Amino acid sequence: MAEKILYYLARAVIALLQALPLTLVAQLGRIGGGLVYVFDARHRRVAVKTLTLCFGNEKSPAEIRATARENFRRIGENYASAVKTFAMPWSDLTAHIEQSGMDKVL
Repeated sequence: MAEKILYYLARAVIALLQALPLTLVAQLGRIGGGLVYVFDARHRRVAVKTLTLCFGNEKSPAEIRATARENFRRIGENYASAVKTFAMPWSDLTAHIEQSGMDKVL
């Protein structure tokens, strides 16, 4: 029974994200990622620890926490945007795409 409830809740969230404009979905994803940063202490600690190992000599603890927070926000933005763009027709999606460096591909 719990699996069915979770399934229908997930489907409702997906349907809602796919019905909203992409820019709003991206903003909601950033908010969601920020909430995960606040409430998921275990993964926040892992991110801060890893960033400290990488940048501890270059960045202050406040800068490291800000970098971790922004990373969580961007992950949320990317996940939500992926859900939205999966259902978008190509003609709508091209308005949000920018290409550069194609001359370096060949």
